[in-house]
Amino acid sequence: MQIGLRLSGRCLVFIATLLICQNHAAGQLTARPSISTLNPNAASAGGPDLILTVSGTGFVAPAPVGSAGPLPAGGSVVQWNGSPLRTTHVSDTQVTASVPSVLLATAGKAAVTVVNPGQVASNSVDFQVNSGSAILVLSIVTGTALPN
Repeated sequence: MQIGLRLSGRCLVFIATLLICQNHAAGQLTARPSISTLNPNAASAGGPDLILTVSGTGFVAPAPVGSAGPLPAGGSVVQWNGSPLRTTHVSDTQVTASVPSVLLATAGKAAVTVVNPGQVASNSVDFQVNSGSAILVLSIVTGTALPN
């Protein structure tokens, strides 16, 4: 959003960046979320499901059941490489998401974002999936030779 103001032949321009978007479905304004940390921020490939805690600002609680239909709607959603995860709103500064083990199957980086109503997306923070650790089993057999 830009606003310009012209005064007495001189031009004074006021420029503001608007980080609030209209949620057309609910008719409310939604701030742009921002991620500061992920906990954990890494896991081993092949590991079990995990709960990811995302801390930051601007997270939105879902609308109460009944206000937008039979299910809660309109809250912040954590996304993993652009795909939504089951998300729980803890506070305006924290949400948690369930990361299924299938998303942790291969080593690499995943882009984690939070999307508020109206498709207002946060900054992206990398989650590292490390190569799984190998377990080496070494067995040494010793003994005495049997007589023939």
